Amino acid sequence: MQLFACGENSDGSLGEPRACRRRNVAFHHRGHPDLDLEYTPHCPLWVLRPKKVLEGKEIRPINCDTGSAFFDVDGDLRHFGWGSLSKSQRAGSGSHRIDDKGIKHIAARRVGDWNPDLVSGAVAMVFADDRKTVLSWGSWQHMCSFLENPIGSPPPTHAATFASPVIQLTSEFAALTEAGEVFQWGDELLEQPPAVPDDEEGFGQAEFAARILNGPITSWPARPPRRLNYKPHKLPLLPIKEPSTGRAYATAITHTGDLYVMGSKRGHWPDIEDANPRKALEFQPATIPPDKLAKTHSLRMKHAAAGGRHVVAVATDGSLWSAGDGLSGQLGIGVRQFGLCTADDVVDMEANETEEKFAVKWERMEVEALRDRECVAVFANEQQTFIFTRDPN
Repeated sequence: MQLFACGENSDGSLGEPRACRRRNVAFHHRGHPDLDLEYTPHCPLWVLRPKKVLEGKEIRPINCDTGSAFFDVDGDLRHFGWGSLSKSQRAGSGSHRIDDKGIKHIAARRVGDWNPDLVSGAVAMVFADDRKTVLSWGSWQHMCSFLENPIGSPPPTHAATFASPVIQLTSEFAALTEAGEVFQWGDELLEQPPAVPDDEEGFGQAEFAARILNGPITSWPARPPRRLNYKPHKLPLLPIKEPSTGRAYATAITHTGDLYVMGSKRGHWPDIEDANPRKALEFQPATIPPDKLAKTHSLRMKHAAAGGRHVVAVATDGSLWSAGDGLSGQLGIGVRQFGLCTADDVVDMEANETEEKFAVKWERMEVEALRDRECVAVFANEQQTFIFTRDPN
């Protein structure tokens, strides 16, 4: 099996050399003095098209959400994305043997790179032999040490056992059980300063200082496990075969291969044209290809994934499609993405730096690197897209 990826690569997780970090459409390439690169209006190291980043006999996705992605590659735990790991603790710098650990779910609490010290229960995990218990650690290193040798290693900072097995674990440290219960939690370390309520003014000031002044957080709101008081609502939709949730959008594929997208146009480019015109809890049908002839059928979809503000989908004919925010290359459509090309396909960053509100249609991804390989599934996190493939024979 192979894993292909495209998108944000300033941390080098998609391969070296790492690319510039783009913050807006006019962010020019900063030359690498150690590389013989000509100056271009877009960084030649941006991963704008899917490239192979992993290969193995067996690749199993453990968790992929808007914060980070974890994969089991022939018994190695591999990580993509910033997640909650500081520069010295980033899991992407290596791999960890887990072939006899049976990890069912894993999640890393998202922490902005503006202050990597803001960590509260950085990693959470559910083992296959005890799917009712969630363990969390305050750092990636402590978790790795526990996996290597539980005796003598820092114990989990928090443990919670629920009445029914956990079927999903998110980067916001929420657990969904088979009974339909949702639990959220943080950590209450004895050596930490006293925890303050979420709405206390002091914590708000500390968080502001961390974000703006890059100061350390001295307190953290404690969230012991609790069942949320919520009532599920049935959505007007055909039976769902496969759902996916991201930061701005959610997708659903029916058993007949229809793709639906839930999310609303917020007036900030680029929005997905198939999304709701206003904020609403409603799935809208996605039309792929977007300019199909009248009385012709849309493509049937077999997998879809929602990332930060983008969505990718693979059709039953093997074609890959994407829509949404692509300013880090996560759409996998090369220099066709918004902010890099004029109408005549001429790269001109300044000409495209506008405040225009605009929605994007579905684009077919550039998949030359995937030639003669079968696409098995797609996944997405905040600013990256992952494509699982295997050789046809």
